[in-house]
Amino acid sequence: MGHAQCWRTLWLSDVHLYSRGCQTKRLHTFLKENTADTFYLVGDFLDCWAGGLWRNDRESLWVIRRLMKRAQQGKRVVYVVGNHDHILASQRQDWMLGMELVQSTVHETASGKHLWVVHGDAFDFIVRCWRPLAHVGSLAYEWIVRLNNAVNWVQEHFGKDHWSFHQAARRLSRSNGMLDDFQRRVMDAVRYQGLDGVICGHTHVPKLEIQGGLLYGNCGDWTHHCTAIAENRQGNLRLVMG
Repeated sequence: MGHAQCWRTLWLSDVHLYSRGCQTKRLHTFLKENTADTFYLVGDFLDCWAGGLWRNDRESLWVIRRLMKRAQQGKRVVYVVGNHDHILASQRQDWMLGMELVQSTVHETASGKHLWVVHGDAFDFIVRCWRPLAHVGSLAYEWIVRLNNAVNWVQEHFGKDHWSFHQAARRLSRSNGMLDDFQRRVMDAVRYQGLDGVICGHTHVPKLEIQGGLLYGNCGDWTHHCTAIAENRQGNLRLVMG
């Protein structure tokens, strides 16, 4: 294996580590092949709702240890809490071994742009106003992932294409305008703060675009898309695949 790609900054969100949906092996490989001066874990990195933190998941533990090692080596690792790991905001931070724990922060790119880094759950009406319903949805998702895997095993046995519940759900949310509403509310907050853009997560839909002169970046997820946002030494941003 050659040298790892070294970025100025890497943003990852919605990893949902320890959940059934997390593609931990792909993340494992990605972190071997990509490093950075600064890592932002943009919410829902750990899935405290999924009930799997008790599992002896060596791949998940390896990911956590690698990031802690990066922090001990002098790299900056910033953990931005989301709705699935918000409980961490009230916990002792000594277990994080050098990682910073924040609700949100502002990142300055090499080109001088100021970007708000926030998970984005505060702009989701269901999470903000109906948190118990969101919890139920998360537990249901764990079982749907298992069912989806079983269905795809049968589909593969009969030579049929795989079916993705995740993609079907995202198509429904787009048709209802939920993603557009989310993005509009986030960008309104960016304008109010006088910033140059935002890097967020929560929707699991990767996107990097300029909207009204401001940058909107969504890291995507590591349950389906396996994407991240990377900044090079010149301050240019791009979506990268794992």
